[in-house]
Amino acid sequence: MAVALVPGAAVVLQGLVSAVDKNGSRGTLDHYDEETQRWKVMLHSGGDVNAKAANLALDTSMESAKQDAAYKAPTQAPKTKKLGSYYGTDPDNYAKARVVRAGEVKATKFDHQLYVAISKSLTDDGKVTLAEFDSKIWKELADGRNNKSELTCNERWTVRYGLGEFDWQFEARLKLMESCRTIDVMDLNDKKVTDAKEIDDLLRGPTLEELTEPPAKRRKGENTGLIWVDGMACTSTGRC
Repeated sequence: MAVALVPGAAVVLQGLVSAVDKNGSRGTLDHYDEETQRWKVMLHSGGDVNAKAANLALDTSMESAKQDAAYKAPTQAPKTKKLGSYYGTDPDNYAKARVVRAGEVKATKFDHQLYVAISKSLTDDGKVTLAEFDSKIWKELADGRNNKSELTCNERWTVRYGLGEFDWQFEARLKLMESCRTIDVMDLNDKKVTDAKEIDDLLRGPTLEELTEPPAKRRKGENTGLIWVDGMACTSTGRC
């Protein structure tokens, strides 16, 4: 039976009479010739063959392979362990990747309750929605000492992990960025940041211009192959 075909589709040859040895061969559709009413098929094994639509079947194994290879955000967060009253183990390499310089906060762990809140937001549909951000995540993100709302480095990296690994509703991502500007943003020395540019750098990370800046233009003493991002030395591709 003829199937709907388009150029670039992966197909399997079948039912050929004049080229029986080609039956079962896989290839990609190149174009359709109106005059001969045949598709030109570029074979994966090399060469090409012209075949009627009735002798072509969509290669579902190729489509399945493409879907398997495509990244899919996990719908369940990895388990972590609480450490003391505040921190917790992290499912990535955060603690080992953090570089603590003189005078900076020594803690290099995730905010456990914040991570748990993000994890629980995935329970219903595998996605962090705006409603779940408001009801579960924000109160853990905006907590702080002495009844103040503070955004620490550890909280920022906990959220970055969640944003990078899990599926978020666009409105939830937008609300997150807007809300973080309404509380005290703390630097690596545990001091409140007041400079707008510095706050923006901490919340958004390096700009595209900074990422593509030639090594020779970076500050003297910096590792020319790395970019400093909120307590971590990362490559220009974003790997820390």
